[in-house]
Amino acid sequence: MSLESLPVEVLLECLYRLPDEDLFRLRRVNQYFRDLLCDEYFWKSRCYFRFSLLPVIPSDERLDWRKVHRDAFTLWGFGDFGLCDYIYRLIPCPYPGMNKIRFRQVANGHNFTVAIDFDHRVWVIGNNTWGQLGTASSNNLQQAVVLKHLRAIEVAAGNRHTVIRDLDNNVWVAGCTYYDQDQPRQLHRFRMIEGFQAKAIEAGGHHTLLIDLNDEVYSYGSNVHGQLGLGDTESRNSPTPLGMKAKRVVAGEEFSAIIDLENRLWVCGWNKFGQLGLSFSRYPPFITPNNRIETIPVALDIEVKAVACGIDHMVLMDFEGKVWSCGNNNMGQLCLGHSQNTDRPTKVDLQFEVKQISTGALFTVLIDEDYRVWTAGTNYFGTLGQGDSHHRAKLQMIKGMRALSVSTGHTHSSLIVLQTDY
Repeated sequence: MSLESLPVEVLLECLYRLPDEDLFRLRRVNQYFRDLLCDEYFWKSRCYFRFSLLPVIPSDERLDWRKVHRDAFTLWGFGDFGLCDYIYRLIPCPYPGMNKIRFRQVANGHNFTVAIDFDHRVWVIGNNTWGQLGTASSNNLQQAVVLKHLRAIEVAAGNRHTVIRDLDNNVWVAGCTYYDQDQPRQLHRFRMIEGFQAKAIEAGGHHTLLIDLNDEVYSYGSNVHGQLGLGDTESRNSPTPLGMKAKRVVAGEEFSAIIDLENRLWVCGWNKFGQLGLSFSRYPPFITPNNRIETIPVALDIEVKAVACGIDHMVLMDFEGKVWSCGNNNMGQLCLGHSQNTDRPTKVDLQFEVKQISTGALFTVLIDEDYRVWTAGTNYFGTLGQGDSHHRAKLQMIKGMRALSVSTGHTHSSLIVLQTDY
């Protein structure tokens, strides 16, 4: 019995399961298969069959499902990857050694990248000065390598450290990950935090936030500006409870944001530029900008779906897909069309709804409802992915790129791609 004589539904089921090379080999057999492989519906169905993580995407004539099949869940980036090759990627491009791997999550730190593939393997690349890649050395990596001893479901990356949540919800850390007598200590191999399991992890500039299996929030690391939310400025070298429950924690350079179980936003840490969204009027006149700190989480009068924190700016997304921003705006990173700072969340004028927000050091990246990627802020190292080095105070779309998710580091961004025209 020939393949083409099979019932259509049986034939399609077989073709959905075939490896790519065998599929294209069949195209040379006869006209029937050539016509089938030109059918857009076939490629769309094969994508949904192959990629169980692919969200249900509304019918969109602008999507090329053959390209989606080729590109979906591959990892691309732009900016300074930390490869020490003195090359800044001005437009999105694949990561060295990772171009044919499919990824489920990625986290960017200060010029290094950590990603989890479909098999839960952990890949690392880039700057490794503090041992944050967990490779037992401090040598930078110009090609991605797999950490053979770990399988993960979540990764987080800070300035100099990496946090991993494994398949059993254990937490592993490497790099400059904790403070002992206010001095940083570094680990060149991943070490498990004994007796602690988490459902969410987050890495900030020099501190770590965790949510345990009972939704309780913990923090540790540097606490110079009260970013641990513990009521003081003393650093901690092990997870310490804040006495509150949350569904999401996000860490900036020296401040933190917490979304509680009722979607209220709480903030703590440094408020020098208004990055906490707390008005300067709350501080007495004799308090200098450097001393505007909140050591205990303060609730903002806003419900949010997501929050992203940079060095000293914060971006919020509400449940209608609208975006708000506050803090330092010297490079236009607040996406407001000007460079004036603001100490209260200010609505960003958008003509589209947003699916995801992410903030780098001095820039912001958004993914809209059609999976298009938009950037604004500083562009010194190609951090906006626009093919030039011009800073932007208004969001501009990266042409030819659609992404499922984004993670931003100090001066680079990583995209888990849906489709690319590059």
